[in-house]
Amino acid sequence: MSDQGANKGITRRVRPALRQARRNGRAREEEIRYRTLLEEAADAILIADGSGRYVEVNEAACTLLGYTRPELLALTVADLQPDPRRPEALERFQAHLHESTYRLDRYLQGKDGRLVHVEIRATTIRVGGQLFSQAMCRDLSDQEALEAARSREHTLYLATVRSLAATVDARDVYTHSHSQQVAFYCRLIADELGLAAADVETIELAGLLHDIGKIAIPDTILQKPGRLTPGEWAVMRTHAARGADILSAGSSPALAAIVPMVRYHHERWSGGGYPAGLAGEAIPLGAAVIAAADAFDTITTARPYKPASTLTQACNEIAHSAGGHLHPEVAAAFLRVLERDQAAG
Repeated sequence: MSDQGANKGITRRVRPALRQARRNGRAREEEIRYRTLLEEAADAILIADGSGRYVEVNEAACTLLGYTRPELLALTVADLQPDPRRPEALERFQAHLHESTYRLDRYLQGKDGRLVHVEIRATTIRVGGQLFSQAMCRDLSDQEALEAARSREHTLYLATVRSLAATVDARDVYTHSHSQQVAFYCRLIADELGLAAADVETIELAGLLHDIGKIAIPDTILQKPGRLTPGEWAVMRTHAARGADILSAGSSPALAAIVPMVRYHHERWSGGGYPAGLAGEAIPLGAAVIAAADAFDTITTARPYKPASTLTQACNEIAHSAGGHLHPEVAAAFLRVLERDQAAG
């Protein structure tokens, strides 16, 4: 046989081996890439075959459930279910296996018996005619703890706001419960305007604190049984800006949202209000809502210098003030609320 023929024979034998080596090399590269992605994933990943037995897990899954990797690979999906769910676990798993993707909110049982709340996002994978389920499990426990902490913080915040409002009302003997009434009307108006629930709550809280600046007003002015002099009135008019400054000293985002509402709740739609002389759309909507609620409570409450107006008189005054003192859409919304209240008897 010639050298050329021999070389061709070698080539025919070597080329398939080289191709297989290249395929094996690519397979190893893919395996390395896959393992890297698996281990770098923040969520727990558990892959089970059609029988429900785990064939692959990542370190996050081991950490989440308290098992070693060999221990998890010796288990089935049923072994991680709380006791009452175990008998039907494999049947449910195999039913889900025929869905391309699915999402579940479940508790898994860790090695020490504790229950771990997880969101499961599973994808069915077909490899060589076999079905596998790849489940990514996001731990909801920390999120629940965070939400509980936020709830406690919000409850404390609301209690503080209400205490501050009560303190202001207690100092002004002629406007007892004024802040609570204004907050109540603010919620009714904001609801009628169709605002989002979070905005309604913010405006209601701003209504509770709209007069917080009166803490800085001397008692000789705040509790004077009669009309104020021009000089006293000038001091009284500082309460809106002072209240905003007091709230600005806090670091709460909720307080920050309230500040402009408190500062500008004595502005007038047509201009000429205080402290900045804003007009029209330049006035924050929350401040305009407070202005209407504040005006209504003032009209319907007896003071040393005036009797309380009737509901009909108050409605007429609100209607007359629309486009002047009050935001026209806010006044219209408030009138609809009041008219329904009158109709209900």
